[in-house]
Amino acid sequence: EKMMAAMLAKGEWQERGLAEKIERSPAQDDEDKMRPISALEAATLSRKWVLLGDPGSGKTTFVNYLTQMLAQQNFENLPAWQKDEREILPIVIILRDFYRWAQSKKENSANSNLLWKFICHDLETKNLLFVDTLLEKALEAGQAILMLDGLDEVPPGEARAFVRDSVLAFHIRYGKNRFLVTCRVLSYQNEKWQLPKEDFLSFQLAPF
Repeated sequence: EKMMAAMLAKGEWQERGLAEKIERSPAQDDEDKMRPISALEAATLSRKWVLLGDPGSGKTTFVNYLTQMLAQQNFENLPAWQKDEREILPIVIILRDFYRWAQSKKENSANSNLLWKFICHDLETKNLLFVDTLLEKALEAGQAILMLDGLDEVPPGEARAFVRDSVLAFHIRYGKNRFLVTCRVLSYQNEKWQLPKEDFLSFQLAPF
C-alpha cells in the first residue's frame, strides 16, 4: 500500500473541510489541490471516485486488496473508515465481462437493471445465486461498494459509451452506495468516456 500513491483530485481539499480561511497564494492553492495521498486514504475519503493508472500500475491489484479487506472487515489499514459502514459489502464487476454478457443477451439499451442482472448471472456461474437477496438488500440500504474494474478494457466507441451509461444508470438508481471505477489514464482523457465530475472524483496512481 505504501507503494500505491494517488494524486488528490482538484477540489478534494475543500470537500474534506480542510480549507483554510486565510489569504493564500495561487501557488499554495495549487499545491493543496494536488496533495499526494495513499490509495487507501482516497478510498476512505471518497464515496464515488475513479482510480486512474498506467497499464500494470496496480489498479486491479488495489481493487482486489480493498475487496479482501472489506470482506474480512479488516480495518487495520483503514482506521478512518466510517464505523457505520464497516459491514459494507464489496461487489466486484469486471466491465469487459459485463459488456460481453450484454452482447450475448443482445442488450443494447443502457438502464439501471442491466448491471444487477449481470451480478445475478455472475453469482449463478459461481453457484452463489442464493446470496442475491442479501446483495439486493445491501444495495437498497446503501451498504455496498461497487468495484467497477477496467472501463478502458471495453472497446472505444458505442461499446464503451454503453458501459459508461449503464454504470451511470446504476449509480442513479443506487446512489447511496459507494462506487469505485478503474481506468487507464489515456483512455479517460477523452471526455466522452468520463463520468460526471460533480459525482466522481478522479485520482491517479503515482508510478512505483
